[in-house]
Amino acid sequence: MAPKPQVLSNVELIVLETILEMESISGYDLNRLIEERQIRDWAEIGTTSIYLALKKLEKKEFVSWVLDKKKTGKGPPSRKFSITDKGKKILSDEILYSLSKTGERDKRFDIAFYGIGFLPRVVVVLAIEKRIEYLVLKFENIENISNLKINQGLPLHKKSIIDHRMVLISNEIEYLNRLLEQLRNREIEI
Repeated sequence: MAPKPQVLSNVELIVLETILEMESISGYDLNRLIEERQIRDWAEIGTTSIYLALKKLEKKEFVSWVLDKKKTGKGPPSRKFSITDKGKKILSDEILYSLSKTGERDKRFDIAFYGIGFLPRVVVVLAIEKRIEYLVLKFENIENISNLKINQGLPLHKKSIIDHRMVLISNEIEYLNRLLEQLRNREIEI
């Protein structure tokens, strides 16, 4: 069965991945963990967006929460969030879709890649193989456009955009092929 298209925002995806990893976590600790791991730097996730994502995920029934009765100190007890079975299913679908179908230079791929540890190795390998196929087709399409006569007289700065995309795509294909080899040979753990 093919993964469904994007249902979760980038913030919701990273929040679900992190909740699943930690099993149970408060919004405050989730926010702190995202900060410590410097996820904000590459995923563009703000503090407020994490709390908004938690509300949306709860409304969609992808997470549930319980009050942390062990909390000491000032303030009310915090909510400890955990992922539901429905949340695990959508997370798996979203990671697979984003690994195999996102365009080049898409942060969504990085965010999905962050969560591959939740999937079986064989599924990750298949998703990366699909991504390579996608990128090869994309590269060929861009190369065909580059070779059109109408593009021959373009100024350097306009030709450079085409060249830049081709370089990025070819580098990603090269990287993904190395990663596939490591995954197949079990040189790396996921």
